[in-house]
Amino acid sequence: MTNENHVPTDEELIAQLDGALAAYEPLPDAALQTAYAAFAMGGLDDLLAELIYDSLAPAGAVLVRGAETEARLLTFRNDSLTVDLTLAADGETVLGEVLPAGPALVTIETRDGTTTEVEIDDFGRFRGAGAGVIRLRVPGLLVTPWISRNGSDET
Repeated sequence: MTNENHVPTDEELIAQLDGALAAYEPLPDAALQTAYAAFAMGGLDDLLAELIYDSLAPAGAVLVRGAETEARLLTFRNDSLTVDLTLAADGETVLGEVLPAGPALVTIETRDGTTTEVEIDDFGRFRGAGAGVIRLRVPGLLVTPWISRNGSDET
């Protein structure tokens, strides 16, 4: 026997509504994954690193040989970390140093979606590979903009 004078609580009403929606309009898995990804990106602005030095910039460019044989030197910084990078003239080697030292991994991402995790040593140094347009990510601490060795950084 049910009590006809029972006024449902907010939690009970939400549970009934959730049940009705699940039965008649189930949430697609892709929509749920997109929502989780959007929530995870909530602090992305805090992670984005600012370019504070670029050897290809006119004030810092000292070219001894042709530009295609020079390494590109870059420095990025946010509130958590500074990353000094060398994009080697071979077009693939990425050398870097994370300051202050401490994070264990850096991820090198390429435009085609390839990711490579590289260990950071006790002094904050790392060496990896990434051809073409790349960006670096120190998980949870820093993300650089897209960059390339020759400066044609398509965004």
